[in-house]
Amino acid sequence: MKKSYSELLTEYIENSGLSYAEIVLRVSNKGINIHKSYISKLKNGTKPPATDDLNRAIAEVTGGDPEDLIVAAYLERAPKEFKKRINLEEQPKENKDSETTDEELEKLLDHPDMGMWFRELKGSPEENRHKALDFLRWLNEQEKKDNQK
Repeated sequence: MKKSYSELLTEYIENSGLSYAEIVLRVSNKGINIHKSYISKLKNGTKPPATDDLNRAIAEVTGGDPEDLIVAAYLERAPKEFKKRINLEEQPKENKDSETTDEELEKLLDHPDMGMWFRELKGSPEENRHKALDFLRWLNEQEKKDNQK
């Protein structure tokens, strides 16, 4: 099972040995100002995952993998239908082995909750749609690899 956003963030913070104040200072050196209580809320799961820029900065200062933290954030914010499709939530056994087609991934992009993903992407709406579709394809491939292990 993949780690949740807060579990991954907790791991990064604990492995770094840095205090919240030290993380805030180092993140501020990257041009992002936050309060240490915000990091605590992210870590404890009482706030939704941070933006890509903040996740990247936190991962970099704590020695974690920025892309893993960003993906964990996307997965946590993903619509329920998407989570079911990529097997992140329990679903009937007969659906677990089904292939996710590009057509099904395209339909997921039209879900109203996917708008929050598009807002975080930089680029034109068409470029963002392609980026999101590429991400969904990549995630689908990762899920297949995980299921083969």
